[in-house]
Amino acid sequence: MTTSDERADAFCGDYFGAIANVYPDLKELLCRWEQAPSSGLIRLGLFVYYNLDYLKKNGRLSAHDKRTDLAPQVLQWLVADQIASKIETAFFAAADPFLAEQMSTAVQMLGRYSPERYMGC
Repeated sequence: MTTSDERADAFCGDYFGAIANVYPDLKELLCRWEQAPSSGLIRLGLFVYYNLDYLKKNGRLSAHDKRTDLAPQVLQWLVADQIASKIETAFFAAADPFLAEQMSTAVQMLGRYSPERYMGC
């Protein structure tokens, strides 16, 4: 999720779902992503852009997600003000106009969704 390899952009949601299902501490995993360099934050914005509706509708990270407890925790984390702010920062760092548009849309999507507040790392 935080690699500089651009090929990871296309598979970030799949990677995250797979890693989250086996990672022993979800909060630690989310904190690592939250503290990622700009490429990881752009990937976070892409994750929101492509997966937020699925998360809300199905209550799972992906079709392969076997744990129903993950999606609510991830949603709560995603809508935290500091996460939206980090994605907004990624928007300004995105050189590609299409990518910048996706980051902007991701921030707007998060602004329209408001479960319980996340308390941060």
